[in-house]
Amino acid sequence: NTGARVVLQGRRDRQSKWDSRQGIRASGIGKAKERKGKVMNFEDARRFMETNHRGVIATRRPDGGAHSSIVVCGAYEGKAAFVSVYPRSQKIRNLRRDPNCTVLAVREDWREWVSVEGKARLYDYGNTEAEEMRVMLRKVYMACSATEHPDWEEYDRAMVAQEAVIALVEPERVYGLLR
Repeated sequence: NTGARVVLQGRRDRQSKWDSRQGIRASGIGKAKERKGKVMNFEDARRFMETNHRGVIATRRPDGGAHSSIVVCGAYEGKAAFVSVYPRSQKIRNLRRDPNCTVLAVREDWREWVSVEGKARLYDYGNTEAEEMRVMLRKVYMACSATEHPDWEEYDRAMVAQEAVIALVEPERVYGLLR
């Protein structure tokens, strides 16, 4: 049972270890209690991600440390998805070097969540035909927002100008807390 130590309630004498297969063991005041995250399949995550688009992407820095970034996410063609409009962002640089990542999608009140671990495949104007990229960007936009863009032509121009990158994460491990 290895993992990062977490300090609960700011007290170093009440430490626990994170094990993503078993959830989190939390010791608090009085008797210790255990909360287990549910291991699930991507279909469970897909349904949740269709309506919950707030997320965090965790990637690995060159030194092995974690890098986390807030994203708008969704599910697209059986994968966790997000778009980066900054192709030279830290998250995209990290994913180009090491595609292993975790996408965490949360409900607005943070009481439910799903986490999708896997390898990201990046699509950009350098490795994808322009028309295919335009169509995919629109579909991923819809998957990550569940709303139509008010001006698709403007969106298309902005994505080209900003050199947008689509990240699709192939699920290898999916878990979370759905009530």
